[in-house]
Amino acid sequence: MKQPIVPKPLKPGDTIGIVAPAAAFNDEKFQTGVSAIKDMGFTVDIPDGIYKRKRYLAGDDQHRAQAFESMVQRSDIDGIVCARGGFGTLRMIPYVSEDVFMLPPKRLIGFSDITVLLNVLAFHYGWVTFHGPVVTMLANADPRTIDAFYRALTDPFPENMPPPDAVKILSKGNKQTVSGRLWGGNLTTLCHMVGTPYAINCLESILFLEDRGEAPYRIDRLLVHMHLAGTFDHVKGVLLGSFLDCGDMDHIYELILECFGDEIPVFAGYDCGHALPNYVFPVGIWAEMNTDVGSVTFSK
Repeated sequence: MKQPIVPKPLKPGDTIGIVAPAAAFNDEKFQTGVSAIKDMGFTVDIPDGIYKRKRYLAGDDQHRAQAFESMVQRSDIDGIVCARGGFGTLRMIPYVSEDVFMLPPKRLIGFSDITVLLNVLAFHYGWVTFHGPVVTMLANADPRTIDAFYRALTDPFPENMPPPDAVKILSKGNKQTVSGRLWGGNLTTLCHMVGTPYAINCLESILFLEDRGEAPYRIDRLLVHMHLAGTFDHVKGVLLGSFLDCGDMDHIYELILECFGDEIPVFAGYDCGHALPNYVFPVGIWAEMNTDVGSVTFSK
């Protein structure tokens, strides 16, 4: 497992390349999201082939892989933002040359189905990636989401998990502090990675989970599957984001506490995921949870 490398921050005037590793997207939302990025002071590079379509995907697997490779390889691209999640990243990633992943990392932002790419790059190749809004989400984003997106691109190093004043401590576990590499994202997507060459196996980790549109019994099924597969064996603490349209949150919290027991801390209430605001956090970085104050801080 590679040690984390924080990509260099961007500055106004730098160029952000747009990639579509997963699903096809709404053109109007896409263009509005691109305008939001330009309004932040960045130049945006949109490759010609990004509008290709194959069924519900943004082109075939090889096309999407080649487009991603190109953005990583190009010296004139300073950061990369994904157009949309949906589905397709797990289909695409086997076609990306491993040599590309070994190049110096660039700041990469996405979430939902992009969970695959965020975690594979972080834990197999050492990139610190960023769980945050895709281009189509920026189209309707509130000022807090826009600000978090901008800071994720431009801040030299993230310091803590936002927002620290809204955390609900569901379990303190049996230690005042726990630490590990931060991983995770969309629960459904993470479950689909189990048993593949891209599954994450970190001996000391802090796990973040969020989802959308999954009924409580399906959340239960996903958690049980990953638990029985041993995916959670080395998880030292859990962070929970939004579970939009997933039913009663107390029911979901109950399922998660049943899965992880009471020996590790579980913090909930993070505005990260499919709802707005959607704050940004780094994937692959070292994190420490303090159960006395409910804080999560990062270190290199």
